Amino acid sequence: MGKCEEKKTPMKPKSDEKGKYSGIFVEIEQLKDKKTGEPLIHKEGKYRGHPVKKTRSHLFFKGNKELYDKIDRTDNFIITNGISYVGKRRYQDNVAKMYAMAIEIDGIKGLDGVRQLIHTWHRPVTEMDGKKYYNMTPKPTYITCSGRGLHLYFVFEEPIVLYKNIFEELSRVRKRWIDLFWNSRVTKMSDKNSIQYETLTQGFRAVGSKTRLDDTYVLAFKVGEKHTLESLNEILSEDDKIKIGYKSKMSLEEAKKRYPDWYQRRIVEGQKKPSEDFVFHRHRGIYDNWKQKIISGAVVGKRYYCLENLCSLAVQCCISPEELEKDCKMIMEHFETLTNDDKNHFTLSDVISALATYYRNDTNAFTRKIEYISERTGIPLQRAKRNGNTRAEHVEIMNFTRQLKGRRDSKYLGGRPDKKAIVQEWRKKKPWGKKTDCQRDTGLSRPTISKYWNVETDE
Repeated sequence: MGKCEEKKTPMKPKSDEKGKYSGIFVEIEQLKDKKTGEPLIHKEGKYRGHPVKKTRSHLFFKGNKELYDKIDRTDNFIITNGISYVGKRRYQDNVAKMYAMAIEIDGIKGLDGVRQLIHTWHRPVTEMDGKKYYNMTPKPTYITCSGRGLHLYFVFEEPIVLYKNIFEELSRVRKRWIDLFWNSRVTKMSDKNSIQYETLTQGFRAVGSKTRLDDTYVLAFKVGEKHTLESLNEILSEDDKIKIGYKSKMSLEEAKKRYPDWYQRRIVEGQKKPSEDFVFHRHRGIYDNWKQKIISGAVVGKRYYCLENLCSLAVQCCISPEELEKDCKMIMEHFETLTNDDKNHFTLSDVISALATYYRNDTNAFTRKIEYISERTGIPLQRAKRNGNTRAEHVEIMNFTRQLKGRRDSKYLGGRPDKKAIVQEWRKKKPWGKKTDCQRDTGLSRPTISKYWNVETDE
């Protein structure tokens, strides 16, 4: 990882919350009149006659402490799913890992419908005209009862990284199993227009939280074992099997033309991908500069991404965890002053989620394009103009130009002023001066002044 690898090795979160993707649950509160205690009702608009509700999103981390605490302390509706996210928004583009897949079934035909449901994962493979038919479904790990319907949870032994193609594959086979679950023997709603094909990220009522029915709570029953993608493939035909692994849309021939060096190294020579290829460490001034940019330029709607990118730069610039956390809390207080909507406060949960980028310390922190950063954060950034030259050529031209200018005026030669010479020159002019006066006149730090204060006598 470069020069500061030894510094980064011991960096660990102080709690389980840091360095992790976060789960998200939604709390739905039915508002009541403060005087009468009666539920508030919309009096106009498209929700006329419906209860007035307030929705809030919350993050929860390893151990689910935040989720359990909320369930214990409130009777509000709690909605969540078995997926972790990057950031605080439950957007499909932000999905990270899937811990459990859920399928909902409504309109169950009483006890007989439940028996028929159980039969779906006991169906044998049938063969007709030399072709095998796989009509069974996977056996859920848990079944939850949330009032009038059932939710089937298929928990994975290890969380599944949701690459785009894996997300699409799971969505495809999930739809197939929904068709098998929602059959006429199980539910009254088996016609195509009634079957509910929710997305893979659909949230359902959390176990232990309140249902729509009065004084009833979501119950869960363990019925099966945990799954893997391989075990799910065992009950799928060859055509339906989940295609495991990340897959690029670019063909190998196209990659050969566009990236000949990569093709030679990785395909022809068979070299493995070294993560160090993408790791380079930068001057901390870049970190300080970005900190000032987001303090002066961040706007509501972009605050989280501004802070998250600061954490990315902290990895590149080898900033200590103590300094980063201190800066993040200071920026959090500033960002909160920008809040213009009571539903969109900038809180410690946002900071913890952003810090995950720092504690993961992977190559993603080093490979961001300037256009990507600018678009997500709203902070305008421009590339240094090199007029088609490589970086090495650009530096060589700039150095040559500076030398030409330096022949006319030495100030163009650049370079950092010699601090030792500055201190010595000041002492010659003010031999009885104090270090405090030198610091005020020269702007040098006190340690630097002390270092060179008696350098002449030492020599």
